[in-house]
Amino acid sequence: MARVTLKWMLALFAFLLFCLGGMIYVMYRSPSLRMFDWMDAMHVKDWVLTHRPDRFGLLPDWFLFSFPDGCWICSYVLSIGTVWDFNVRKGLFFILLVPAIALGSELLQGFHLLRGTFDWADVIAYSAGTLLGLFVILLIHKRLDNEN
Repeated sequence: MARVTLKWMLALFAFLLFCLGGMIYVMYRSPSLRMFDWMDAMHVKDWVLTHRPDRFGLLPDWFLFSFPDGCWICSYVLSIGTVWDFNVRKGLFFILLVPAIALGSELLQGFHLLRGTFDWADVIAYSAGTLLGLFVILLIHKRLDNEN
């Protein structure tokens, strides 16, 4: 498969992961979040709130609160890996920058050095999203090396 096609496919997958995380937030999170203020400013908040599901209790907390973060981290890693032409060695600093900040902030919350609530589910989601993204990038890099 051509390198350009792989880049477009991976960019699309990263975008879909980003949207999935966003849709979970929009559909299931509390309307008191700041993003709903932005929706109100864009005059779409009422429409969004009327189209949300009525029943929230069926979904586990990790899905509502941590899974979107894992989607976003994975989306970031895939996007940056694509920018660096699937070469993890060359782009490692930039690939791991946001995951390191996310994990670091979560750990700082655990030690009460940063405001917020520490959650192991967030640590797992950040780690899983990072590792999944790195795995996909390394897999593609290896495949492209074998084709050349």
